[in-house]
Amino acid sequence: MASAVPDVVHGSRRFPFSKGILAHDMVEAGLPVSISYDVAVELERELAGVGEIACEELSRRVADLLRSGHGPAAAEKYLAPRFRLEDVVVKGPEGDVPFSKGLLTRSIESSGIEPAVAYAVSRQIQGEIAKARETAVTRRWLRGMVYERLEALAGTRAAERYLVWRSIANLERPLVIAIGGAAGVGKTTVAIELAHWLGITGVISTDFIREIMRVSFSREMLPIIHKSSYEADEAVDMPITDARERLIAAFHEQARRVIVGVTAMIRRAETERRSFIVNGVHIIPGFLPRDMYPGVHIANILLATRDPEVHRARFLERETEAAGRSADRYLSHMENIREIQTFLLREADLNGVPVVDAVNLEDQTTAVVEVLTDFVKGLPDFKMAEI
Repeated sequence: MASAVPDVVHGSRRFPFSKGILAHDMVEAGLPVSISYDVAVELERELAGVGEIACEELSRRVADLLRSGHGPAAAEKYLAPRFRLEDVVVKGPEGDVPFSKGLLTRSIESSGIEPAVAYAVSRQIQGEIAKARETAVTRRWLRGMVYERLEALAGTRAAERYLVWRSIANLERPLVIAIGGAAGVGKTTVAIELAHWLGITGVISTDFIREIMRVSFSREMLPIIHKSSYEADEAVDMPITDARERLIAAFHEQARRVIVGVTAMIRRAETERRSFIVNGVHIIPGFLPRDMYPGVHIANILLATRDPEVHRARFLERETEAAGRSADRYLSHMENIREIQTFLLREADLNGVPVVDAVNLEDQTTAVVEVLTDFVKGLPDFKMAEI
């Protein structure tokens, strides 16, 4: 017995006939809702008891009903080639690429724009393209539209930030983002988020470099790298009686050893012309002077959590989010961790390194992007993208 609803066959695919989908298809072609619905209902009645119908035949019968009931212009409008967003291309110097609302949203997010705002801007631009029925747009036009919409939704500063980060690919030298800070201030979280936003694939921590060094140098040969930063004073024999001075001297010596690995990575970035992000407590402000690495741009930022209670809370949060990272060890050395932060803040002030201090990690990442935006704008080889 034939089904009351036929299958529509299109190549190797088949799907049940739906008068709702058919009516929507006619509306998309520019026909009035009332006419579209009436034709869909009439065709459903005609197809009762039919087992299947080819997609081409279905279109022909829709056109016949439109022609007989509403004139040839209605049928021609339905049969005319349709505008489809998936056919739109973006033209640029590198060639044509398909327009994608998802990719556009991500590119907007990469400049530190909130996801909801980025999505709203992309959706508005998609609507503009559909309204104009353009099958090709230029990259410059697209940038201009994003700038205009961002300025309206999030302000001029956010719009400018978008242009800066769309221009970063034009830098003649790779960018090395070095994020320092005491334990528990959010260095790794910010580094990973930045890498996602900016499309940077290389992210490494100085703790990882220290772990590699531990394999090469035994505890007896180089004991200082076998201790955490806030325990470094336990691994050295120094003629310093003041506990605080001893801690900072030992930490400084540990950082001096570890930074050798960072230097090697920077040299490789110069050779391969590849940007990367390095984060860790061992990135002491002043340890990576820009004039020593002419082949890269080094952006040094220090993260801090000046409120001690917020700092403690972050260790407890991290314990719940990552198994095996007990807060007890850090909290028992909180005084040393805070002493190291005080030292880092002083060095940042002496060396002109910007400090980002935010209670909320999301705000902290956005603040870092703001600092980096100003840094990139000030580079001698930076050229702002035109709109």
